[in-house]
Amino acid sequence: MKQETKMRLRRSLRLALIAAALGAAIGFIQLYMQASPSSEQGQSASLAIMPRVGGEFTALDQDAALITQDIFQDHYSLVYFGFTYCPAICPTELQKMTAALQKLENHAPDKAKQLQPFFVSIDPERDTPETVKSYISLFHPKFSGITGNPEQIAHLKKLYHVFAEKVWNEEADKNSDDYTMDHSSYIYLLNPEGRLLAMYRMKDDADKIVKDLEQKIANL
Repeated sequence: MKQETKMRLRRSLRLALIAAALGAAIGFIQLYMQASPSSEQGQSASLAIMPRVGGEFTALDQDAALITQDIFQDHYSLVYFGFTYCPAICPTELQKMTAALQKLENHAPDKAKQLQPFFVSIDPERDTPETVKSYISLFHPKFSGITGNPEQIAHLKKLYHVFAEKVWNEEADKNSDDYTMDHSSYIYLLNPEGRLLAMYRMKDDADKIVKDLEQKIANL
């Protein structure tokens, strides 16, 4: 078997295992969300037994200003982890977030005002604040960007259970920037305390996300 074929098989197996693990985690979360009562007390109870996501961190925003976990406080947050060099999946998901927010602005403007979208880079070596700022300008104007040094981003990935790793192009020097990123792809919905409310998959379209946002975002 050719070396190239072996490498592709190993990569496919690794991605399959990752997908299975992430799928199990998402299924666990969704079961509790579906089983939770609609009352305030019931919602609090269901959130209390969901897997912990988030925590204390420091990073940089798109203007290179220092930020902390407080950036996810006092509003609902729609968060996506990706990278600016992503050829297809990341821009597709960010465009879906843009479409969902635009639809929410039309259907429920008071709820849309409470929602802040974020793009979090998983590629700190290439995604400088300036690069992230230019990238998010292609999507909804409310987008905020988050990046940082490798240690800060590694910590963020751990807090939010994000898988991401470099995959170098064949025969590329592993000290070069000739690589792409394998990564999990979910959109996180956080409540105004920064706690997880929902996770949307790639197959969830903008209409489905909007319907869920209208249910989960509290009226002013």
